[in-house]
Amino acid sequence: MIRLEESDVTFASNDVLDKDGRVFYWKNDVYRALTHNNSQLYIELLSNKEFTDLFQKGLVETSIADLELHGYELVLKHAKIAFISYVTEWSGSMLKEAALVTINLSRSLIDLNLQLKDAHPWNVLFEGCQPIYIDFSSIIRKRQSRRWFPLEEFWGKFYLPLLLMSYGCAREARTLLIDPETLRGRNVTRYDVLKVLVKRLKIWEVMTFLFEVQPRYSNRSSLFLDRLKHRIDKITIPFEKTHWSDYCDEEVDISTLDTWMTKRRETYFVITRTQPKTLLDIGSNTGWFSKLAAQNGVKVIAFDNDEPSINKLFSNEGARSLGILPLSMDFRFPTHAYGLGLRCQDATKRFQAEMVLALAVVHHLVFKQKASFETIASNLASYTTKWLLVEFIPKEDIYVSEWYNESFAWYTLENFIVELRNHFREIEVLPSNPEPRVLILCTR
Repeated sequence: MIRLEESDVTFASNDVLDKDGRVFYWKNDVYRALTHNNSQLYIELLSNKEFTDLFQKGLVETSIADLELHGYELVLKHAKIAFISYVTEWSGSMLKEAALVTINLSRSLIDLNLQLKDAHPWNVLFEGCQPIYIDFSSIIRKRQSRRWFPLEEFWGKFYLPLLLMSYGCAREARTLLIDPETLRGRNVTRYDVLKVLVKRLKIWEVMTFLFEVQPRYSNRSSLFLDRLKHRIDKITIPFEKTHWSDYCDEEVDISTLDTWMTKRRETYFVITRTQPKTLLDIGSNTGWFSKLAAQNGVKVIAFDNDEPSINKLFSNEGARSLGILPLSMDFRFPTHAYGLGLRCQDATKRFQAEMVLALAVVHHLVFKQKASFETIASNLASYTTKWLLVEFIPKEDIYVSEWYNESFAWYTLENFIVELRNHFREIEVLPSNPEPRVLILCTR
């Protein structure tokens, strides 16, 4: 048994101080230190096969650690999730799966005379496309009162935001969930949803929503959860087509490498030459390059601000089998630290990767968003620990030439490389397509 002091460990930045214990890191592993309140319960549960079978149903894999932490009675070891994402970065399809894993877990716990004491999306993380319920200490013995399931919390943080997303208001739903003063966000209310729908002038949706009635508790807890699950199942996340969601539907087939366009071949050669362990695909679209990297054994995060593209990537069987984590986020407005003591970390800290891909994004940031090379280079560099592969599309390109005017005279490859050199030691220019587009491989 190894005995540790609090000074030996690093407590999770987004951990909420409560009477049941704290999550901490030690030697790059994740642990949960528990007080006496439920320690004996968890010792019993972890020796019960019916309970440990829940690891296959979305509960974080957990075991009793051979550790002691001063001031706590029991230490558990959890399987480590590669990247921490928040509900404010999930697409509607992801929030729906997180809701379902919470209900399914609750349903299984009822059969073991157990329950969850809270039910909000901050208790869930995604390992690739797989939702994992991580708040182990939320599991308690089933209460005898009618309020054995935290329905109000589930309704305000799962159901109503999902309903809003089903009306095509995903960004509004995520914004409503943010509470800068807390870690668990705020409960979305019926009035919140109504205000959004009225503002968007969707009259039939307003009328449909007004007939939504919150379910009431039932003495038959399993039946109640089955009905709640049915409600979630009925919610349809729209897969409306956009220019970007239909941009590339091809799957990656390495056997056809010789026929690939230059950009794809060069990206493949860079990934196989550098062999990054982790990769962040910025402006991933529907994830062709994300899947290319993941097929080469790389742990991949992909983000884009086009909601349908991320929903499509999340639902793609190839992406799911490869463990890609797709997120809905705008490069210009990454998630900032928030919550008590800013315990929810900003995106640049959570999504650090050995390699960053930024393909076909720079010209959009410059001409459509008026971003400078200095800002673009600095923000791209903030995510990577080793390499950046970024595409540059010069003014001679058929599309960029339509946007270009003399006020963008500074928009040259040479000036972009000057800014990149402020963050990277080595710069290598590689071919792309169609000419005169190029790829730039930057090395720390």
